[in-house]
Amino acid sequence: MLLEIQKEFIEYLKQTRKRKYQGKAYLERLNEYLSKTGLDMYRLKVKEAQDFQSYVMTVTNEGGSVHYTKRTVGEAATEMRNFYAFLKKRGLVYSNPFMSVRKVKNGRSLPKDIPDEETVNALLARFREFWKGPAPLNRRPLVKRQFYRAHVVCELIYSTGLFITEVAELKPEDVDLKRGLVNCRNNRGNGRVCVLNEYACKVLQIYLEKMRPVLLGDHLHTRGQEYLFGSAGNLQKWLNEVLQREAKQAGLKSFTSKQLRHAMAFHLLRGGCDVRYIQEIVGHKRISNTQIYIEMDKEGLKSVIDRFHPRTISAHDLQANDKAGCGNGTGQAQLKIKEEHHEGH
Repeated sequence: MLLEIQKEFIEYLKQTRKRKYQGKAYLERLNEYLSKTGLDMYRLKVKEAQDFQSYVMTVTNEGGSVHYTKRTVGEAATEMRNFYAFLKKRGLVYSNPFMSVRKVKNGRSLPKDIPDEETVNALLARFREFWKGPAPLNRRPLVKRQFYRAHVVCELIYSTGLFITEVAELKPEDVDLKRGLVNCRNNRGNGRVCVLNEYACKVLQIYLEKMRPVLLGDHLHTRGQEYLFGSAGNLQKWLNEVLQREAKQAGLKSFTSKQLRHAMAFHLLRGGCDVRYIQEIVGHKRISNTQIYIEMDKEGLKSVIDRFHPRTISAHDLQANDKAGCGNGTGQAQLKIKEEHHEGH
């Protein structure tokens, strides 16, 4: 059960972040930890804050396995740091003990199930033909409007690599159509300038000049509608539901806005874009975060080997081997290469 001050904290975040708070479970874990140790929440020291992180790491589920991943433990520490910053701002604590907590290092994990360019293009084409709508609801005007909205948001993400949470915070004045730029801000106060490709720029121009007033209608000047796509509260949940449904229709296991962002970066890499440019485009602070896409590109690395390695078998090699009586086929050509290699030694 949450304390009143924790409920005030959640309400404060709702007002500032304009979306649902996801860290309620971490606050409940804090209360559980304080109850078991007999500590005072307002007098927590750095060592005790560090012990709380260790406590979260040892929580197990009914099967006896660890309940939280390292990434989740790190998120819990971050949320506690935010909570105590709130308490300090209210004058309820002298210092923030979680500012000095050594966070758990989280190993990098590769993004999963990132579709290739052809698959993404096919999926985006379904939204581009928004007037058809998703079957069997294709005759309902409201559904067509939502399909169009998904079309605009997806093209924006696939062009800029923005997180859906960043998209939700955009306002019309953040879009510079003349220069093809988007000024992005996040809830940590950081920002970057994103570049629109030509198609996404045109899509946004039509949306801003013609379609946005239609979609928002009478709610255009109400609270929350100052954002580019209307109220920022449920954009992520709504878009992911639409993407999941359409991905299933297209035969994909799963597809979310985050995977669309990953796909954008991965496709740029496969297209020959320098990894340092990709880092700037997607807003990674460390290039090591961007290099995970290199690890993903096994197929791309194989094509490089096939193209540039001196032992690559060309059509001319196969013809020469055939004439030499080595038979035909790649296997015989490789056999001759091995024989020549051993003879050289």
